[in-house]
Amino acid sequence: MTASAAAVASSEHDASGAAGIRRGPCTCTDHASTGRLVPPSDVTSITSSTPHYSLQDPSTPTSPGPSLSVILKSQFERCRISGIVRNDPLAADVLRRRIVPGRHGMVAEHEPALFARKRPAAIGRAKGKVGGVDMAEPFDPAKFHFNRVRDDSGEVLAVLRDGTTDQSGRHRILVNVSPLMYGHGLLIPYSEKCLPQQLTGEAIDLAVRLLRRDMDHAAAARQQDQSLPKITNANANSATSSDEFCIGFNSLGAFSSVNHLHLHVLYPSELDHAARGDRLFPDGRNGFPIAYAPVRRNIATQYRGGPCRVDELNWTVPCFSFQAAATTRIGNEDDDRHLSRAVASFVQYLHHRRIPHNVLFLQERNTNAAIRCIVIPRQHQDNFDADRHGFNAALGEISGMLIARTRADFDAFRETDIVEQLRTHVACDERDLEDIYEELQQR
Repeated sequence: MTASAAAVASSEHDASGAAGIRRGPCTCTDHASTGRLVPPSDVTSITSSTPHYSLQDPSTPTSPGPSLSVILKSQFERCRISGIVRNDPLAADVLRRRIVPGRHGMVAEHEPALFARKRPAAIGRAKGKVGGVDMAEPFDPAKFHFNRVRDDSGEVLAVLRDGTTDQSGRHRILVNVSPLMYGHGLLIPYSEKCLPQQLTGEAIDLAVRLLRRDMDHAAAARQQDQSLPKITNANANSATSSDEFCIGFNSLGAFSSVNHLHLHVLYPSELDHAARGDRLFPDGRNGFPIAYAPVRRNIATQYRGGPCRVDELNWTVPCFSFQAAATTRIGNEDDDRHLSRAVASFVQYLHHRRIPHNVLFLQERNTNAAIRCIVIPRQHQDNFDADRHGFNAALGEISGMLIARTRADFDAFRETDIVEQLRTHVACDERDLEDIYEELQQR
């Protein structure tokens, strides 16, 4: 789980599941859904059956169809009210607050049921190694993996189809049974391939395409609404910004708890769900605080043969923002491909160097409908004592949304302490960082 609002990495999908949920013995070979369902346009009709969402069907101004967000949130609500999730992010005892004073805009949350009901990580400790988690650990079918979650378990939020008739183009989105926020899902790319938790180029491309499709859908829906002025993709600004999701990833050694390739589908704005009362983000922001970090310096405008702007952000730890260089047309597919390839090259470099990393894919609806990716190279998770510091240093926490382990931790959080802990125990080693700077200037 964790992408964080708090620990986007540590509550992934517990090694077994909520009571009564059907999980098969799974040999990673046969998990196909039966029948093909068309997502209904009426949200209330999306109930217990698993919707299928095509990545090929176009969204047009005259027929945008239901968005993926509508489908995911409707299915998440079904899981919430039926008790499939272990903790309810809308429960009355869930606490949240801004961490002030501080210039980073960090927020904190405490869900008493979250850590109380979590199970141990399903990743073994590497024998003979200083660190407990080996980034090169292969997929192990004997340990928990997401194909043990059956299609009829009730935990599947949606099945994505990629234009092929076989299982190679099938991706599942599961509910995170220990959600960090409302709508929290787990994207399992090419689930039947049983891939280890290493971010592949294909998975990166899938994440970028999902965000692009969501942005296009938002633009099409706005154009369909006759009460609003016609707009183009260039200034598409969703009237329902709470439907804007981002996608996150925690590598092995960066607080991922399941060694089966998965990414987090996250709705940071849902910390301000209508059921929560006063807004946590009074200034109108609705994303991870890291998304608003200013640029410290530009490092490159081209990386590994493709046009891609790489900036170092002014944040608590060294991190790098990737965005395709502007072209003559907003939302150009070539831009998305350049972005995917650049991120894939950098992540491959980090994995080869055995540098753990967290990755965040963002929609930039207010800035030329761009897609941006923030990559955070870091120290191994063994260097961070979550019990001592009161939070897990996964993607969510590093991005400025901390889920406190205890009420005492929640009350005690101060930005100066958090920044010091992250800089000391999470920030990438200086020697690795110098090599990373050199790598990012490879044209």
